[in-house]
Amino acid sequence: MKSQFAIFIIASLIIAAVALSYGTTVAADISRAEPVLIDQPGVKIVLGPQNGADLAAAPKEYILEAQRVINRRLDQLQPDGAFDTTVKQNRLEVHLPDQADIPAIVNIITRPGEVEFIHGGREIPPVGHEIETGPAEASKYQTLFRGRDIVAVHLPDSGDIFYQITLHPATAGRMADFIENHAGEYICLVIDRHMVNCSKIYYWSGQTLDILPNIGGNIPLTLADLAIFLDSGPLPVPLEVVTE
Repeated sequence: MKSQFAIFIIASLIIAAVALSYGTTVAADISRAEPVLIDQPGVKIVLGPQNGADLAAAPKEYILEAQRVINRRLDQLQPDGAFDTTVKQNRLEVHLPDQADIPAIVNIITRPGEVEFIHGGREIPPVGHEIETGPAEASKYQTLFRGRDIVAVHLPDSGDIFYQITLHPATAGRMADFIENHAGEYICLVIDRHMVNCSKIYYWSGQTLDILPNIGGNIPLTLADLAIFLDSGPLPVPLEVVTE
């Protein structure tokens, strides 16, 4: 009887040991079988201050403001919300889906986005070139109004070909005087000191300038991009794509 009991105990210990070994192996296999977290499919763009400027030495608000501006621009470029931005030290990481038009998006989100409309004069202006702007007495190209003077920009609806730009009342008064004295002369859009396009085809009503883009240059920007820059405001510092 004692011999049978001893055999039972030994057999139980062997079964327990085998079960323990098998359980450990299975647990290890399950652990290895769990999905490993990997980066989601898409494109990561790292942006830093242009020309190697060091935002780390500047107030943190600079990079946070840059993130806010870029988020506003991406809201219009990626209306389905398929993007994400992250601040890491003095850089911004932008995550976009694979199917996004990366070159076009980078072109918009890295530009400062300073908007001006200027008096282009009677002769064909140097569209596509960088120019100096300012008051009439201090520069060849007089600034008529800036982005901050604009209340709204309406893109052409179906059947329409004019862009409508509504100005603040004080600016509208000055603009009305200009058009009365410079009929038939060019009005040009300047973004970041580059003359984007010019037109002689426009008319003024109340506080609104209706303008038809006419002459275009080799700058990859349009009046459609104007609405994006006006909505977001300018970047606090120019950005560029950097490598890590």
